[in-house]
Amino acid sequence: MSDLKQNIISVLDEKQAINLVLIDFEGKSSLMDYFILATAGNIRQMDALRDAILKYCKEQEIEVRSIQGRALTGWILIDLNDIVVHIFDQITRDQFQLEKLWSNMKVVPY
Repeated sequence: MSDLKQNIISVLDEKQAINLVLIDFEGKSSLMDYFILATAGNIRQMDALRDAILKYCKEQEIEVRSIQGRALTGWILIDLNDIVVHIFDQITRDQFQLEKLWSNMKVVPY
């Protein structure tokens, strides 16, 4: 496991993200190698998870390609080039079920 994806998972875990999952696309997609999925218990925690990732990336001089969504919409996406981080509220995560959508890929829960 690359240091970056493990470090992002650690940052999310330290901020008490729920139901952390890694979906491995390595060698199967030209757009990214990994999805990291995390659920937050509320809007404030969604913002805290986003802010913690952005702080880590700034400290490590990691390029953040884009940030989309907001806590109020239930889904924040952070594009780190080879890794895409999805932060959901529980309702939105249940609705989109990305683990099932990508069930043909290697899915690793943490």
